[in-house]
Amino acid sequence: MIQLNRKLEYGVMALKHLYQKAPGELSTAKEICESQGAPFDAMSRILQTFTHAGWLRSEQGIHGGYALIRDLGKLSFYQLVEVIMGSASILKCSTQSINDSQSREERCQIAKTCNILPSLEYLNRRLAEFYKAMTLKELLDGRSPPLPGQLTHQMDPNVTKSWQQSVANLEGTHS
Repeated sequence: MIQLNRKLEYGVMALKHLYQKAPGELSTAKEICESQGAPFDAMSRILQTFTHAGWLRSEQGIHGGYALIRDLGKLSFYQLVEVIMGSASILKCSTQSINDSQSREERCQIAKTCNILPSLEYLNRRLAEFYKAMTLKELLDGRSPPLPGQLTHQMDPNVTKSWQQSVANLEGTHS
């Protein structure tokens, strides 16, 4: 299983805290940190990142704080990873940021002889599809996608369609 980066965990903690508040209700970074047991400096940076991304509103002053301004049902886990990490790729050798002028071979010393790169790129694409299909609302509500064959009418139709497509793609590649 792929392990979440600590920054992603703090991001999910902050979003969950703010998601549980009444619309427009402000929470300070200190309040979020104390309720989640997270370090202040790291959480403050995450909150600033979300504010710059347009996900939160920040108010300065004695009664200031942060509030959600985006619908988490319209933001994906993939977008969360991109906002916090800059790239949603699991592969160091296949990611290249705008400021990164290094070639694949410069980022990975075995890139020229790697015999699993196509397989890992496939895995990366499949994970990206899954991450894009999962909304942050779905994640924070604690709903997990059903296993193949267990789809229910209770799921969001868009998520169900995306999940069915992912299952069909997986089944098609292994038949």
